[in-house]
This record gives sequence, structure tokens and C-alpha cells, in this order.
Amino acid sequence: MWKFVDDTTVSEVIGKDQTSNLQNQMDILANSISSHKLQLNETKCKEMGICFGSNVNGFQPITINNITLDIVQNAKVVGLHRANNLKWNIHVNEVIKKCRKRLYHLTQLKRASIGLKGLL
Repeated sequence: MWKFVDDTTVSEVIGKDQTSNLQNQMDILANSISSHKLQLNETKCKEMGICFGSNVNGFQPITINNITLDIVQNAKVVGLHRANNLKWNIHVNEVIKKCRKRLYHLTQLKRASIGLKGLL
């Protein structure tokens, strides 16, 4: 029997002049995963902060099993590209890129079918 979990997201809302409790939560999560004999791929874990205030707090980087998580400006979460400024530009550009690839393949199929009609 195999157990599998993918794309788990942990988040926290931190008020002004408060401290983060996320490192403690990540330690609990890592211990829980280990105790259930599951394996966590720390290199795939990322940290992304969202802040609209003028004074961005310098929180300590999050670590899992003594590995510091990469801090990213955007991440793909459940199929949506999310940016730390909560704008949709990156997601829309990725959708357009995927549409262009599929449209190109359709035009190639159409050209191939036209070429085959000329041979018959």
C-alpha cells in the first residue's frame, strides 16, 4: 500500500508587529510526516511571502530538516501561478503560452492534411 500527498500548502497571517509561528508549524509537519513513515522532498518546498505594507518585516527563512527553503516571487499552486503581488500576469502569460503551443500543433495538422489531399 502506498500513501501519497502532493501540493500541501501551509499559510499564516501575521499582523503588524507580530512574530511568525510558521517555523514551529513546519517542524510539527515534518515530524508528523516522518512519524507516519512518509518522505518529504525538502528541495521542492518553497517559501513565498505576500506583503502590501510599506515596512516588510525581515523574518527568518524557513527550514525543514536543516534545509533552508528557497524564497520565490511566484509559485504554481493547484494549477494556478500565484505571484507574491497577487497579480494575474504570470498565470495569464502561462495560459497564453500553452494555447499558442496547441494552436501551432493544430496548424501543422491542417497543413499536413492539405498536403495529403494534393497527393490523392
